[in-house]
Amino acid sequence: MVIEDEKKVYEVKIAGRSVRLRSSHGEDLVMELADFVSKNIEQSKKINPNASFQNVLFLACLHLSEELALTKKEVRTQLSDIKSEALQLLTDIEASPLNQNTLDL
Repeated sequence: MVIEDEKKVYEVKIAGRSVRLRSSHGEDLVMELADFVSKNIEQSKKINPNASFQNVLFLACLHLSEELALTKKEVRTQLSDIKSEALQLLTDIEASPLNQNTLDL
């Protein structure tokens, strides 16, 4: 949990507009995120030059949401693959003759 006093206020430009953001993150990350959002808005604006600013924002949000959803899906797939490989390695280790150094009494 972030204590309110630990948050700092940053002045950033997003899509050419000044915005004050309150964040517990460092300045570098805040600026990186603002730049990332700004670039996505500008990209949406180039693709849809006649769209209102509000519609451009919606399109940028949809693009970012799509990118996040696809990334999460890819990460879940990779984690599942890693888990399967780890379980197979564990099974192989347990079945290995080197692991069966037990004393028969």
